[in-house]
Amino acid sequence: MMPRALFVLLLVATLFAQPTHAATIKAVDLSRFDNQHNGSIDVDSGLGQNLRNEADIVCNFLLEGPIEAGDTGRLKTAIDANRDKVGTNTPRLCLHSPGGLFSEGLALTRFLIDTQIGTAVPRNGQCYSSCAVIFMGGSYPWKGEINRYLDAAGIVGFHAPYLPGKPTDDTEQTNRTEVRRTFTEAIDAISSLVKLGVGNDVKRFPPELLQELLDKGPDDLFNIDTVGKAIRFRVHLYGIARPPEINETSICNACVNMNYGAREDYGTTGLTNDLCTHPGEARWNQYPKGKRLTLDVAPRGGTCSVDVSLSGQTITGWMFANDEMSEWNDGLELAYWYLLTPSTRLADLAGASPAIRSPPLPQDQDPQPVAGPSTSGTTSQDEFERRLVEFLIKDYLGHGMADHIGSADLYADSVTYYDKGRITRDGVFADQLSYYKKWPKRTYVLIPNSMRATPNGNKPLEVSFRYTFQVANASKSASGIGTTTLGIEIKDGRFVIVSENGRVLEKY
Repeated sequence: MMPRALFVLLLVATLFAQPTHAATIKAVDLSRFDNQHNGSIDVDSGLGQNLRNEADIVCNFLLEGPIEAGDTGRLKTAIDANRDKVGTNTPRLCLHSPGGLFSEGLALTRFLIDTQIGTAVPRNGQCYSSCAVIFMGGSYPWKGEINRYLDAAGIVGFHAPYLPGKPTDDTEQTNRTEVRRTFTEAIDAISSLVKLGVGNDVKRFPPELLQELLDKGPDDLFNIDTVGKAIRFRVHLYGIARPPEINETSICNACVNMNYGAREDYGTTGLTNDLCTHPGEARWNQYPKGKRLTLDVAPRGGTCSVDVSLSGQTITGWMFANDEMSEWNDGLELAYWYLLTPSTRLADLAGASPAIRSPPLPQDQDPQPVAGPSTSGTTSQDEFERRLVEFLIKDYLGHGMADHIGSADLYADSVTYYDKGRITRDGVFADQLSYYKKWPKRTYVLIPNSMRATPNGNKPLEVSFRYTFQVANASKSASGIGTTTLGIEIKDGRFVIVSENGRVLEKY
């Protein structure tokens, strides 16, 4: 009988059965690029903010079907064939695959890291075995950061190793040379996985995840299926329909998720969450931008302070307090799902609509209806308003937060632009690029219910709104509230900016 340790290594070397049908790799959408990244996952929230979902995650290329030898070359060919459309953008590879050849999966993972390509498993997508390893290789150019997104209705599963077929101890005949070769390949395979998790600042494949994979039996899966697992293994979530609440319990969740590894249970007794059902004494105090909540956090004691930012009575964000002004700058900003218990199942968060509820409207603010163009009844007023708000968040503000010049169809051929008068679209992009270089880190958040749209006869629709901003470079930072007015026309069913003006209302 083969020793168990050697058998496990042999299993890893032939981790998945050879596929019977090759994967298809194709371009699916090269008209837009989200260029998102989750940075260190603990700090960056991509192009959104930490009260709601991100902007749309765009699949530029799709790998579908079993992984087989040559898939890395096929992906490279597909990208090279569309190099003029990709340009300097960071493309995203979406995955829907049962797995396949492990060595090819490792090669694809290394290719994604070396060429800075993001990954995603979209809604209803399934990504198992070597596909899951490929998913973990999603990267972004800025410091080689992690860039992997999982829809709450998608599945990422790490399959236990197995040998194809059904050998038995009585019939299995193993050639010594073959055992030696397979053993060497197994060591190389494990080494390649470990190298993704150690020896660098970016832990793409944490050792704990490797342990979970190897601990499973041949018929088991280890799925990224809870909020806690997503946090521990640094997977960025999207498509969440359940709104997070800002209250003492949810802030306690965030404290526990950050300080205690977002684990579903604690201690040797297997104590199950929820540790924050009855949080300890909570103390609310004022701080310059809102209110600070300090909690005595279980299970190990000690305090945790979170700053809740307010605009009037509207919550605009939250972050871990930083009185020492160390590397956190104003504070440590975490993604919104940190507000949920780590045992929360992702499948329970998925819904038909990916929208997260906006923070509550202040009592003294009466929202005015948005006046859209007259319709024949095929598009409701509410739908028009929703599309307009979505355009501002994803296309206009989202465009300003990304380190690239956005899609060419965001602006008209010529634009009335601040004090520059009428200039070309290229002139607009040149002016924005100069600003991007001055402030390489930027966050803009639409203030809820601040948008006003005014019809102007046959002229473009005038849309004004307020937003919060945070910008920073290597030596300084700035934040505050601004207002912008856009002239917008509708061309071929899409919004196009024909004029832009605005100013800063307040600096913090």
